[in-house]
This record gives sequence, C-alpha cells and structure tokens, in this order.
Amino acid sequence: MRLLLCAALALQPAVMTMAQQAFRDDFQQPQLDERWQWIVPSEGPQMSLTKKALQVTVPQREKGYNHWTKGETNAPLLLTAAPPGNFALEAHLRLTQFGPDSNFHFAVCAAASKSYLVALGPFMSPSLYQMTEPQVWAEPTGRGKALTSDMAGRDVSLRLERRGDTYTCLARQAAAGPWQELGTLVDPFAPVEVGLLFKTFGDGAAVTAEVEYVAVEPLAEVAEPPARIKVSVEDPQHEVNPHIYGHFIEHLGRCIYGGLWAEMLNNRKFAGAVQANGVIEGWGPADVVGEVKFAADNVHWYVGGQSQRIELTAGAEGGVEALEDAGRGHRPTPLAFQAGRQYRVRLVVRQQGLQGPIRVTLKAGDQSASGEVALEGGDWQTHELTLMAPADGLDSRLAITAQGPGMLWIGAVSLMPSGNLDGWRRDVIEAVRDLHIPILRWPGGNFASGYHWQDGIGPQDKRPPRWDRAWNAWEWNDVGTDEFLRLCELLGTEPYICANAGEADEREAAEWVEYCNGPTDAHFGARRAASGHPEPYNVKYWSIGNEMYGNWQLGHLDAVKYALKSVGFVRAMRRVDPELKLIVNGVDAEGSDGWNRKVLGIMGSQCGYLSVHFYQGFDSNNDPRTNYLTVVSAPIRVEGMLAQTGRIMEEVLGKGHSVKIAFDEWNTWPSRTRPGFSADYAIGDGVFAAGIFHAMMRLGDLVAMGNIAQTVNVLGAIQTDRLYVAKTPLALAFQLYTPRTGRYMLPVEVECEHLTGDDTDCPALDAAATLSQDGRTVYLAVVNRHPSQALAARLNLGDWRPGEGVEVAQMMADSFEAYNPVGGEPRVRIVSSQARWPDAETFSFPPHSATILTLRR
Repeated sequence: MRLLLCAALALQPAVMTMAQQAFRDDFQQPQLDERWQWIVPSEGPQMSLTKKALQVTVPQREKGYNHWTKGETNAPLLLTAAPPGNFALEAHLRLTQFGPDSNFHFAVCAAASKSYLVALGPFMSPSLYQMTEPQVWAEPTGRGKALTSDMAGRDVSLRLERRGDTYTCLARQAAAGPWQELGTLVDPFAPVEVGLLFKTFGDGAAVTAEVEYVAVEPLAEVAEPPARIKVSVEDPQHEVNPHIYGHFIEHLGRCIYGGLWAEMLNNRKFAGAVQANGVIEGWGPADVVGEVKFAADNVHWYVGGQSQRIELTAGAEGGVEALEDAGRGHRPTPLAFQAGRQYRVRLVVRQQGLQGPIRVTLKAGDQSASGEVALEGGDWQTHELTLMAPADGLDSRLAITAQGPGMLWIGAVSLMPSGNLDGWRRDVIEAVRDLHIPILRWPGGNFASGYHWQDGIGPQDKRPPRWDRAWNAWEWNDVGTDEFLRLCELLGTEPYICANAGEADEREAAEWVEYCNGPTDAHFGARRAASGHPEPYNVKYWSIGNEMYGNWQLGHLDAVKYALKSVGFVRAMRRVDPELKLIVNGVDAEGSDGWNRKVLGIMGSQCGYLSVHFYQGFDSNNDPRTNYLTVVSAPIRVEGMLAQTGRIMEEVLGKGHSVKIAFDEWNTWPSRTRPGFSADYAIGDGVFAAGIFHAMMRLGDLVAMGNIAQTVNVLGAIQTDRLYVAKTPLALAFQLYTPRTGRYMLPVEVECEHLTGDDTDCPALDAAATLSQDGRTVYLAVVNRHPSQALAARLNLGDWRPGEGVEVAQMMADSFEAYNPVGGEPRVRIVSSQARWPDAETFSFPPHSATILTLRR
C-alpha cells in the first residue's frame, strides 16, 4: 500500500523579505501546519501531535524504511519548501524509544529530492559500526559516514546552516547551552525542500522520537570570488600523444553486427537450432500454399555444416522469411526498410526439380517489391539482385519462395542497404568520422581469447559461423581482418589488433602478423594478396591477449604463466616484423595479487606498453544526483590509479624505462542497460570523458594510449537503432577535444570550490592546457563539474598575450540528466562562439559542461 498524506502548500509571493521567509513551528496546534508535507511512501510509520511536540514512530521492518539508492524510497519525511539562497534549519529532537539492535538516522535535512538529502541528526548502527548509543552524524545521500562526532544523540538540538554549497553542522545537548560546530559538508545540489528525515535500516527494533520545534532562518548571501586558473605557457612539458583519443570495438552485442556493419539479417548462414516446424532459428515459413516441408540439411550444405531445405509438392508454393535484424545478445527485432531506398540481396542456393525461378520479396506492411532468380543445374550458385523498398516499414520482412514440385536449399543470404561503404553502415561511419579516432582496437575484449583469425578471411559466404563462448552468441565471421583494416582506412585511423593469447599460441599470432604485414612471397602474405590486398597493411600495434588475469577469460593464466607465454609471443611475432609495438596485459596498480610486478619482472622491457582497464560502475537505481557525483569525480581516482601503476613500473623496471601505459579500455558502466549492454549516456558521462582526457594529458609522459570501450552501442559513444544514429555525450567529448589539442602539455594551477569536501574530494573545475607545435596557439580545456551553477574563473596566462579573438567551443546541456535519444532531438550539444580578449580574461563556465578556449598569440 502506498500512502502520500500531503497538505497543500500555501502559495508564496514572488518576492519575500528575509523576515517573511523565516518561520518556527512548536507543534502546539492540533493539526499539522499547512506548510508541511508528511510523506509516508510505505505503510507503517506513524506521526502524531501531542500538544507539546510532534511524535514519529518508525516500526520494525526487514531492511527498514530507507531513502538510500536501491529503487523505492520509503523513508518517512516531513518537508516544506526551502528558502531561496542561504538559510539555517534548526530543530530539537528527543529519542524516546529504540532498541540495542536499532539502526537509524533521525535528522534535520535539506532535500534536493525525496531520495537525495543532506541529513544531520542522531545516528546509530550496531550492524555496521558496532554502536551501542546514538551519536550526532551527518551525511549526504550516497556518502555514508561523511561527518561523525562523539556527541550523544538521545536528546539534542540540531542546526544545519547552508551557505552556497557548504553546510555547517552544529549541535548542542538538549535545548540549551552553546552550539558546538561538528564540521562542514559540501554538496552541490541546491535543496528544494527542508525538514525532517526518519530513516531506519536493518531489521532492528522500532524507533520513536519527539520533535519539539523546527525553525527556518534565511541567512545573508555572500559573494563568492571567482576561481583562478593559471597557465604557464612559457614552460611546455611533455608531448601529448594523440592516441589518448583512441577507441575500442568488439564482437559483442550490437557493436559490430547490428551497429557498424550494414548486414541486416541475423543467422544469414543458417546455423543453430531447428524449430519444430523445421525452419532454422531466425527464419520462419513464408507464403505457404499447399504441402511444403522444411528441414535442416546436414548433408547438402554450403557453410557451417547446415542449410535450410524446402520441399514443395506439385502446385505448392512457399519458402522462408527473415524475422529479425542482426545482433548478438539482444532482443530480436523485425527488419526496417526506408521507402525508395535500394537494398542489395545476395543468395547462395541450389535446387532439384524446380521448373521455375525463385522469388525474393521485400515486404513493408501490405506493400511489397519482388525480383526473380533463375536457377540452373544442381550445384550451389550465388545470385545478386537489387530491390527498392516499396514503403517505410519498421516491421518488414525478406521472403525467399519457390513453386513446386521440387526442392530448394538455401546456404547463405545477405541483405544490405545500397550505398554502404564496403559493408560498413554509411550513416554510422559518417558519425564516427566526426570523432577523429586516431587508433582503433579490435576484435576484443573477451572475444579475442577464443577468436581464430583464419575463420575471418576469404570469401565471406564461405566463412564458418562459430559459437562464441565468451559472450554466448553466434559469430558469423563476416567481419574479419580485411574488413577491420578497411574500416580503419575509411576512418583514417591506426589499427590495433588484440591477438588471441587465451586459446591460441604464439604460432597462430605470428601467422596473423604475417598475413597483415608479410610480403606476398610469404605464405600468409600470399593469402592476403589472394584476398585482394597485395600491399602489406603494416599493422604496428598488437596486444598479447586481453585481461588474462581474469577467471572470466578463456585460457585464463596466472601472472607468471602469462608472462612466460608472452615471452614466446614476443619472439615469434617480432621474428616476422621486428618493428611491432607490443602491449602486454596489466592491471590497475597493485591489483590481482601483484600482477604487474610479476609480469614486468619476467618481461622486462621486451614489451612497449602495459595495458590497464577501468570501468566506473554505478547503480542505475540510485538517485541520479548520487550517480552524477560518482561519475564526474571518477577521473580523479583514475588519475591516481594510473600514476600509482607508473610508480610500480618504475620500481620494477628502473628509472628511465621505455614502457608506457596503454589505457585501452575505459568507460562508465551503469548497472541497468538494455540487452547487449546498450545505455543512455547523460552529460555527466561526457564530463567524465573530458576528465579522463585531462588525466591522460597530465600523465602524458607515462600514458601513451587510451581506448574508450566501445565506439558503438555496447556502452557505446554512438548509439543506433535500425534507422537512426545518435551521438552520446561521450562521443561529443571526443568531437570537442580531438581537433582542439596541441602537441605539448602546459602546467596549469586551479583554485576553486570543491563539490564534496570529504575523502572523495572533487574540485568543481578541472583544467588542462596544451600548446601547438609552433607555440602560437594555446588550447585551454576546462570542465565545470558543478551540476547546476556556472562558475567564473580568472584566467592568468603570465606574459603570454593572446590576440583579441578567442574561439569558444562548449559541450553543454540544460540539465545534468540530459542525454541524446536515438531518433529524437539532441539535448546535449556542442556550441561554438567567439569571445574577445581581455573580456574573456574572467570567463564563466556553464554547469555540467566542458569548454575549450582557443587562444592565438
């Protein structure tokens, strides 16, 4: 049962004096004052007026009545509208009942939402902290134990003073005596309501409290001085490697199939299970008239050991139709056609006894377009035809039918829109090009540890489908080495291949290098030439496996065994191409039982890079404010982790070593995604990406590569559906930074307010500056992490004087929760403008934004 007992709030005048905004309620009336909302999301808690106080009882219940993070918010609240600006909230609270096993926080609170509060009051938790008596603690939602004290909490007066983003927490015993300052909290989310919180957690005894009064007092506003950003232009540091803006794609979900790749059919090679009607999964009967039988044929097949057989008696008609689009691990959806667009169909078929042609039909609603293919003889034949979609259709079909008597075998079918780029989806490629990707990692990820590259070369229709045990999905092998390297050519990006060090050996890796880089008189170089590319691809970047430290990895090894295996890989691969740049698996800092020390201790400097991965997870059920702070502060933790990894490398390899970090998987990871790990990324994720760029710039003498995971759909910077493409804020961060980064890092000092003020301390502003090679252009990148306030900063460039014109490019949105829906109006955007110097010397940076100022000498 869900209860909401709420008295209507009195309308407030548009302008009120501070005296009018102040109030005090001693709870002496028989009815609750109309300014209050008594909110009881779940049945159980009771509130009453006793003529001298307000009394609240929260009964015993499994897991209690809590407002924290996990879906339903069911803590009882007494709230009223918060005054604008600064204020003091005061109350006297007396605990009259609780048990030794009670877990609770009864508090005055300032609420940005019903689930995101700053709370000060008696706290007790024997289950978490072995407490036997309540003490006065304070915390914002999501930051437990942020401020603690030894002050007893049975009978206490509380005072919470808000000035800007800072809360001063004061308390005193009973109702008299001097106020004692317990400390301060910083929280950037402006409250919309103030009042009382009655929170319990754990299966403890009921808790009752009396509140003698609540008072609200507006406080005077204090002007905040602008922040300060100092750039030492005359002291350029290390070079910034453009590879920090790299990407990563994997055979997973709809990243490649159903995303980047233009193929529209799932199970186009008729692998997998056979349904009760004899039709292979991903297909269904089509236009059946008369007696038609379906079966999987494991004697007559074209690829993969299985084909679809259709037997038609005299006068019968029918065949099969494709039911869903391409994808791995995501919900099947129908095909989608666009009216007037041409689609290319390729068939691999054979027949016995058929007198007429087979028919290929595109169906969109009640309209269709067809073409015929005449078959000769009884061998497998490949036919192609182009059909124009007769209408728009989000529930469309491709049908292949014939007339009896006779039998038809279908070995493989392909359906792609015309205008694709050598098999790659044109609109997606055009969107990816805007990101200016300098290096692209492929084919995994976990997928790499079970991938055998020779399955993915040669004629596409003859490449065998394989069951991918890493992600429990079919791998069609339509996208292999040549297709990936063609993608890199289309994007103008450096290829980076992850070799299989899980279930493959050094010989297989060396042969792959020879296929990519060997001369045509070498065995695998000749096979490359036979595939249509006589010139070597010259792929320089190769990693020896992926996350081999993890027990989720096929062929998982411990650190010593992996290092010894890697030594063999290095020798074999460099025997083919001595110029390779090789990456070995590492972990973050001291993780996985000292993995980095053990691997580097054996490998030494034989490798060029140590790979590190990081994903900032968050619970999608949390209040979005909690998740925003978690995400935008994550680059601070990442920078510390990368720096610590670098110190370990130096301890093992010595000063002056040549090994760099390849930060070749990073992203945020919400707990709730759509099938196939597709997610809606908000502006905070774009701010996170900008912060990661800044961290890698500052560590540019250590971090030489970064690869966001992944480019499309799977935690994707770009999201697609069957017809549309959307750039998430992650993508926009790349689009903002890649053309606006100079060659050399410049020292930057920032003085500004902080967003949290605790052990997750997070400056509101983060800045990084780079200098062009000719020394005439400074790119000043500034992230404002504050969720709701523009922050002004005074810019100091020392003796370096910019010209009058300043180019301004900003990633921004109206709300910290804004995202760009696929097929909808973008809510996060890049805005370009011009400013003038010295007017821009004090610059205001919008909330939840990333800004790059281009200043020319």
